[in-house]
Amino acid sequence: MSKQLFGSALGGAVYRAVFQSNPVYIAFCLTGAFVGEQIYDKAVNAMWQSGNKGKFFEDIKIAPKDEE
Repeated sequence: MSKQLFGSALGGAVYRAVFQSNPVYIAFCLTGAFVGEQIYDKAVNAMWQSGNKGKFFEDIKIAPKDEE
């Protein structure tokens, strides 16, 4: 099966480094999921902030209270 999917030298190296050992494969998947989630979260937050600029509570300017 590995010969069919990973015929090239690079594919064989990736197979031996990542997919041949189950604990390494699981760590690879979990790390990829965590990194991917972080990238996705930052991208969506940036788009949300850009699309709603000036509409957040932090953007409201409060007039100073007049002294009596």
